[in-house]
Amino acid sequence: ADALLTGLQLEVFMAEGISLTAAYKRGIVYGLGVNESGAHLRFHFGRYAGSIGLQRLVISDYRKNMAAFGLGLYL
Repeated sequence: ADALLTGLQLEVFMAEGISLTAAYKRGIVYGLGVNESGAHLRFHFGRYAGSIGLQRLVISDYRKNMAAFGLGLYL
């Protein structure tokens, strides 16, 4: 296989309609070590959700910190 990834994710509901999500993934892709971590504040509105947070990506020696924004629909 060219890639193997594993990870953990935790979501804690802080108040009605608001949750905090933290995730960590690590693995090997084409022989390079890959780590990704992130924390997001998620707002739930019925079947919809919006989030804002931070992401950190590490691929071998490359490091990148990014802001993250998202929208979602629960089916």
